[in-house]
Amino acid sequence: MNRSWLRDIREQLEGASQQVPVAAISLTGYPDADEEMDAFLAVLRTCDTIKSIFFTTLFLMQLEEENAVRFLECLGTTAIEELRIQSSSRFHIEIIPVDALLALRQATFLKRIEFQDMQVTASDPDFIAALCRILDGHPTLEEVILPNFFANDYTNTEADILDELILTCAAMPVLRTFELTGCGSHALNGQCVRMVSPDALRTILSTSQTLTRLHLSFLEFKDDHFEALIGQLARNTTLTNLALDYHHLDRAGFKSIMLAMEYNTSIKSLSLRSLRDIGLDGFAQVMLMLQYNFNIETLSVTSSPSQQAEIDLYLRMNAAGRGKLRDPSVTMNEWIEILARHSDDIDVSRNLLKEVPGLCNVGTFVASERRRRSSLASSPYY
Repeated sequence: MNRSWLRDIREQLEGASQQVPVAAISLTGYPDADEEMDAFLAVLRTCDTIKSIFFTTLFLMQLEEENAVRFLECLGTTAIEELRIQSSSRFHIEIIPVDALLALRQATFLKRIEFQDMQVTASDPDFIAALCRILDGHPTLEEVILPNFFANDYTNTEADILDELILTCAAMPVLRTFELTGCGSHALNGQCVRMVSPDALRTILSTSQTLTRLHLSFLEFKDDHFEALIGQLARNTTLTNLALDYHHLDRAGFKSIMLAMEYNTSIKSLSLRSLRDIGLDGFAQVMLMLQYNFNIETLSVTSSPSQQAEIDLYLRMNAAGRGKLRDPSVTMNEWIEILARHSDDIDVSRNLLKEVPGLCNVGTFVASERRRRSSLASSPYY
């Protein structure tokens, strides 16, 4: 952080106009950062136009420990809405003063927090515990993003070490987005150790009343995790985007998710990518689910090109308004408008008409809806 850098930051902030009132600061490493830390902290405390701060662990590493603590503590007194921290090395996690991180609990304007590439291992429970204390009951945090958060650890055999983090996020009052991506196995002698329990996974869907986007990938989930989701996923009405990619998803787990999705009415985007093709069995489960789900518009699975083409047709039909087939209040004029809007997609138009062979017969149309409602009423989830 040399004098010209600090002067540039000040000029950028002082030049903020009514048209561009928000400023972002990026700190990636300045050898002389300590020399002007007092002046820089004064800028952070007094300038309310700074809404986004990004810094790397390399920046912290170049500070004296006292100044690193002062910097982190200062963040809790600012009006920032977004904070992004990226690890420059898998070993840099040790240079983040854990106690100083707790000052972020006081950042009452903070809406998004992101820890990139932290690669925290199971032998760093203090960092995980501190992160949970930051998030616990935070009144304004809406997005928690943790990509590449985990790494191999052959020294710790404790199971479910991320449960505390999952349960903390489940209870956050305004959380809308939670993304947690592992970057390896929590393992002992080459054997995977479970990082998240099925109960914790079930809890985040049953407890959170605000969560709309949930991404949990590369976390060694198995069939019992997916089976734990069935009831909650079938009933959930807030989630619109769900990604559970690259787990040990076998036939039973995949079938469980597809069964739950037959009754879910809120999810628009679902991702279940894996290293293994879903096969004919999985494809049959997907197509059965799509017979009953009229809301999903994006579905990512590992399938063959021909299978994906058939899946995509139903997804396009859903996006076009296929769900209105089950709404008895829809008029014939509204149906004609739907078909006209998508007349350039012949496959969609033709298949929408096939789904309502009695489109011009009101009695047939209403009878079809009665059969659908009767099927829902007999579901084990209602």
